[in-house]
Amino acid sequence: TFVSGLRVEGIVQDEPLVHLATLKLGSPFNAVEEENTRLAIARKLQQEGYLFARVVDAELFTPDHTQVNVVYKVTPGPLVHVRSVIVRGNEHTRESVIRSGLALQPGDLFDQEKVDLSERHLLALGIFSRVEVRPLDLDHEAPEKDLVVEVDERARTDIVASLGGSLVDGPRAYLEANRANLFGLGLEA
Repeated sequence: TFVSGLRVEGIVQDEPLVHLATLKLGSPFNAVEEENTRLAIARKLQQEGYLFARVVDAELFTPDHTQVNVVYKVTPGPLVHVRSVIVRGNEHTRESVIRSGLALQPGDLFDQEKVDLSERHLLALGIFSRVEVRPLDLDHEAPEKDLVVEVDERARTDIVASLGGSLVDGPRAYLEANRANLFGLGLEA
């Protein structure tokens, strides 16, 4: 069975979405590539602010099953903006340090790629063991969503001790203490 057509329905500007297809016209039909294309379309719509976009694929086979026309039906839902940012879990870290690591601010279009980038930025600070950035109340479709940033802070003090020795220098002791997230600013001493 060969792919004879690709179409996206339900959204006005479908041309850029069709270009995301890994299925190619004239190539053999592949269900895995069909699913990959569906996921790529949904991901692209979420990057453009359609947080609740749903994409369903359908195959329209010719009577002899030698050709198939693949249709992706899109229900975009509302265009979603960030209403506010809620920070949770920070006991020692200043909220301003966390907010400065976010790629999304109130008023921005919701973008899943920027959510992922925000998580990576905050983890790269080295002061959190876990970071989760997500919209609040995903069960309810709305044009504005609060963005929740939940963090678990790492232990603030690391102590390293070691003992050793040699025949020339004799016994040795080593002690090192590091204080992370100094003054809640993400600094280290």
